[in-house]
Amino acid sequence: MLGNQGPSPDVVEALETLWHTYVTRGHPAMARLGGPRVIRPVFDEAFAIGDLVLGGTLVDVKTYLEPAPSMGAFVDQLLGYVMCDVEDRFAIRSIGIYLAWQGELLHLPLDTALSLASGQSSFDLLTARRVFQQQVAPAAERSRFYKYGSSTPARDQG
Repeated sequence: MLGNQGPSPDVVEALETLWHTYVTRGHPAMARLGGPRVIRPVFDEAFAIGDLVLGGTLVDVKTYLEPAPSMGAFVDQLLGYVMCDVEDRFAIRSIGIYLAWQGELLHLPLDTALSLASGQSSFDLLTARRVFQQQVAPAAERSRFYKYGSSTPARDQG
């Protein structure tokens, strides 16, 4: 707990380092992806909310000191979000991972990522999204129920 003392010097130093790295390396790399920009894209309110979509690239921000062992899980997470975008609302054409401590933006065209992940030279994204939706539907309904108390979230009445 911070109490009245504020963050420790180590925390302040870490945040300063992350900010400097973002400003000098991360921001320029992400700006090159272009627009439109979407912060916190919602693929499903109950369980699939991303970090950023920048110019057709779905970007997840990670603050791991040693990200290499988790790269497969990071890519799986991004591809899961892509599969949830059944209507292609975000027009995702590539995926990216911004490694905050390293100041590196790694990105890959979506068709390449899908081919590598599936082991197939060509990939039917539309069909894959439909199959994925059928496979995750029961878990998605449970997630919505636990989050909202029903399978559909209450909408604001305006």
